Amino acid sequence: MESSPLSRLSNLHRHLHPQDSTSKAKLLYPSSLHFTSNNPSCLTFSFWASDDNYLGWGFLLLFSVLVLTCVQLQDLVKLSAEVSDALSRGHPVVALESTIISHGMPYPKNLETAKEVEAIVRANGAIPATIAILNGVPCVGLSAQELESLATLGTKARKTARRDIAFVVGSPEYIFLPSFIVIVEESWLPNLAVLQIKYSSTWNVATKGNGATTVSATMLLASMVGIPVFVTGGIGGVHRHGEHTMDISSDLTELGKTPVAVISAGVKSILDIPRTLEYLETQGVCVAAYRTDEFPAFFTAKSGCKAPCRVDSPEDCARLVGK
Repeated sequence: MESSPLSRLSNLHRHLHPQDSTSKAKLLYPSSLHFTSNNPSCLTFSFWASDDNYLGWGFLLLFSVLVLTCVQLQDLVKLSAEVSDALSRGHPVVALESTIISHGMPYPKNLETAKEVEAIVRANGAIPATIAILNGVPCVGLSAQELESLATLGTKARKTARRDIAFVVGSPEYIFLPSFIVIVEESWLPNLAVLQIKYSSTWNVATKGNGATTVSATMLLASMVGIPVFVTGGIGGVHRHGEHTMDISSDLTELGKTPVAVISAGVKSILDIPRTLEYLETQGVCVAAYRTDEFPAFFTAKSGCKAPCRVDSPEDCARLVGK
């Protein structure tokens, strides 16, 4: 009779480690998501399974996936009370980036602009969620005091794209989800397996840095907490001579993999707009212009490039993003 994969793994373990042949066999299932913490938690579950009970082991794997996907994101990102309440009630929330505050203009003009933008969002019936990293903690929704703190920091706050988040929060292994180790042990009872899920769910902050999020980092954090719409000025793109330098903004790859609708004034005019549109097509990003056939170039409505798609009403926009 053909042995199960678990039996073969157990036999291989006994062959390589004969001194451990009397110990309980263990199957380690490490997740590819890493996060370090000094405050681990543990969940333990028991259910019937055996080496040749494929249904039992299938349940184990399915249950593991369910647990991994049910992590409380509140443990990873600081939500303001207002944003948290709006999300829980299903009210509209609009994400806003913070690089424009720190690097876009000097204080106090940057603070005034940030407050004006939030006021516009509120006037149109939504809750603004300005996103930044303060003292090593990603924050979604800033208080008036936090906004002023970021504005006065100015360029002392690090301009933070997706790749920079691990450095700013001070954890080199940080990629936004806890680490998991699922341990399956043969119990002293026949056919009883013990599923132990160890995880960590608090920040490991070493540098406690301050970061102003770019489009890519803002999209990622907004998506994590369930904010589907993000408003910004101009997005990054392919730089001129990018076919030689490969200087391509991470905004474009983020647009291709993160399910957040980005409302912007187009690509900055100093960039290679035709190649940027080609790259967005390669990434599978739907690009639509509102009430125009022209793709905008940040501070100008005309770029000389045709927009791939056109929408002419708020209802069309809502249908396009699935709302």
